[in-house]
Amino acid sequence: MASTNEVVLDSLGYPIESGWFISGHLEFSGHAGNASLMIPIRGPKGVGTLYVDATKSVGLWTYTAMAVEIDKSKHRINLVTFSPQ
Repeated sequence: MASTNEVVLDSLGYPIESGWFISGHLEFSGHAGNASLMIPIRGPKGVGTLYVDATKSVGLWTYTAMAVEIDKSKHRINLVTFSPQ
């Protein structure tokens, strides 16, 4: 999602690549689980961090939050928009 988002691409450039030092928490057992990850990303124009929160239920992962923070400006770009049910 980050590598195709126009705002992220304007800020970091194309192509966007992920770094090796992913940090956070990942826990799952069978068909359930949760994840909270921080993934470094970079492009020709800058670097940032991709934040991902997700839950796994009945074997399917659902992103509860996903945002990119641009390191230089500290601007956050929301990649998941929810509407009230």
